[in-house]
Amino acid sequence: MIVTEKDFDKLASTSMLWAGTDWASQDDRFDDGITFDWKIAYWFADRASIILGKNFLNNLGFPFQETYDDAMDEYILLTNYLTPSWISEKVGA
Repeated sequence: MIVTEKDFDKLASTSMLWAGTDWASQDDRFDDGITFDWKIAYWFADRASIILGKNFLNNLGFPFQETYDDAMDEYILLTNYLTPSWISEKVGA
């Protein structure tokens, strides 16, 4: 199955930068064992969406960590992959 970057952007309900201490102070809202040295987090509303998101990152060869956010009731993919559209829209690169 081919998932494009545009598909990946639309599958994710939101995304936020992950590195730093802000998220570490909220670690009780995530499944155990997550790390805070990833660049970005992508949230997915349902299981099918996160499976497609994982497929996209696997096809690009980018490592990721999956977790669940109890506060938002959504799945998360933590990764160092920043989509080009995310960079241009959010970071201004």
